[in-house]
Formats: sequence, structure tokens, C-alpha cells
Amino acid sequence: MLMAGCAWPGISLAVSPQEHLSQRKAPISPEEAGELNSMKETLRGSIDFQFVTLFLAVREENPEICRNLQEGAKWCEEKAKSALRIRYEAEGNCDKIDKAYAANICRAYQRKTCGDLTEKPHRDLCAAFTTEDLALASSALDAIAGSPQKKNDFYRQMGIFFGYKYLRSKTACEKFSKGLKGKDAVMCEVLFDNRDSSVIVDSILNDFAYFYMAKRHNDTKFCETIQRADIKKRCMDRQAATLY
Repeated sequence: MLMAGCAWPGISLAVSPQEHLSQRKAPISPEEAGELNSMKETLRGSIDFQFVTLFLAVREENPEICRNLQEGAKWCEEKAKSALRIRYEAEGNCDKIDKAYAANICRAYQRKTCGDLTEKPHRDLCAAFTTEDLALASSALDAIAGSPQKKNDFYRQMGIFFGYKYLRSKTACEKFSKGLKGKDAVMCEVLFDNRDSSVIVDSILNDFAYFYMAKRHNDTKFCETIQRADIKKRCMDRQAATLY
């Protein structure tokens, strides 16, 4: 949960730029620290941060968190509501699901009565949740949606479902969302990391900001403190101009 006294989106910094770099031999200057904070505020309006907020909304069970976004609030809120249905199916909170067909799948999955569902795609999805058959889940979700899903959309749902199925397991999330790329890559960290939500969000924002500081100044020293290995690797690549 969010730490007491921390508002969203203006979460107080859990770690200041100076503190975050305290173990470096050459800490950033006060001017660079100011520039870093300005960069972080700018990044709150980025599409990268929309995905962070989406996953935070699912973690906190509060799609209205998305309304604090500068852009993409409606998209974020709709995606959060959809993702929460998947979470509630995994947790067995069927009464919280606002779509009748999804609630029926949830109840059948919990009662192990998938075969009683009327629609074949619903039976298949229920069975896939039970057997962990990703190929069956993919075909069932395509049939329910009426068209093939984007790969990231599919792996996002699988990571959420199995992460919550296995008692909020980051490991299970990573296993079943192994195909996630780009902006979705922070999902399992935001959903299931044991740190407080505000610390997770601030850590990711720091990594984003250090990345763009490195690119702005053409100086890989800013990459040194990035915590996520994938972002740090991309930061060190002088040919990479954007996060993803």
C-alpha cells in the first residue's frame, strides 16, 4: 500500500538524488540534482509513466489513481479495470468482477466446474487457468475478444493472473509474462515487489530520469546508479536514444 502521508501523484521522494548516488565516488552536483528532479516531474507526463500508473492502480485496487495522470488517464483507467478482473479471477473474488461472463468463469474456475460453462472459449479459458496452458489461454482470449490479441496484452494478463494465483508471487508473474517487452516490462516489479508502492514508483522514476540524463549529457556516468538491469544495459548503449 502507499505509505501514510504520501499523496498521489505527488509522492514525496523516498530517496533524494543526492542520497540515491551517495555510494558513488563522484556524487552528482547540486545543479545536476535539480535537473534530475525536473526530469522526473517531466517524466510523470510520459507514456512510460502511464504504464507504471496502470500497474500501481491494479496493485492498489484503485483505477481512479489513473485520473491523476497528465495524459492517458482514460486509457489507464479502462486497462486497470480490465486487469483487475483478471486479478479477481485469480484470487477468487468473483463478486468483485463487473462482467457477467468473467464472473462465471471465475466461479467455475474456483469450483473446478469449467465443463459446465456454456461457451467453448469460456470453458477453454477456465481450463487454461487450471492447467497453466498458455496456448489454450491465448486461443480462448482471442475468441472472446473476437480478434487476435497483441502479444504484450496477452502476457500482461497471464502475468497478472498467475502472479495473484500464487499468492502475489513476483516469480510467478515473471515466469508467465516472459514475453513482455518495452513499457510493460516494469509490471511484475510494480505489482509484486515487497517494497512500499511509493518506493517502487520513485525507484523506477529515478531509473528513467538517470537514463535520459545520460542521453542528454552524452555521459554514461548517470547509468551507474540505475537499478533495473535492462534499463542500465540500454543506458550504456550509446546508440539507444529512448528507453524502449
